[in-house]
Amino acid sequence: MLYRLALKQLPGSVLLEIGSYLGSSSCFLAAAASEIRGGTKVHCVDTWKNEGMTEGQRDTWSEFQTNTLRYLTIIVPHRGHSVKIAGNFNEKIDLLFIDGDHSYDGCRIDVENWLPHLKPGGLVIMHDYEWALGVQKVVHEFIAPRAITVGTLPNLYWAWIK
Repeated sequence: MLYRLALKQLPGSVLLEIGSYLGSSSCFLAAAASEIRGGTKVHCVDTWKNEGMTEGQRDTWSEFQTNTLRYLTIIVPHRGHSVKIAGNFNEKIDLLFIDGDHSYDGCRIDVENWLPHLKPGGLVIMHDYEWALGVQKVVHEFIAPRAITVGTLPNLYWAWIK
């Protein structure tokens, strides 16, 4: 579904992913971007230190690079903490995919710092919506009130927002 939602973007769109981990979702976004063409880019934001994962800390940067090598010209990695990168990010975003910290505070901070970068009518997609209570609460407090059109799957929530 992530791929299909990304395909709805226009040529030259800016797609941004928070929590790129091993690059699986990054590849779905980049595959869509390659079909959209027109300079569409996928910005991937992560520390690649595995800080938010239950399996414990480890550096996954080299695995991400290997897994996304096919999309080297489409993916723009930003290695660091999401909030710091958001403060220095100067582009308007058409699609924002958040699969970062699932706690309420971590998810809220990502949403508060990245939603201002989203174009009016832009698409925000939240992963792990079904089971992560922090993600659910952030969606209900910060995204749903601004939603124009909403869609859900068991583990995905998306909305085009005002």
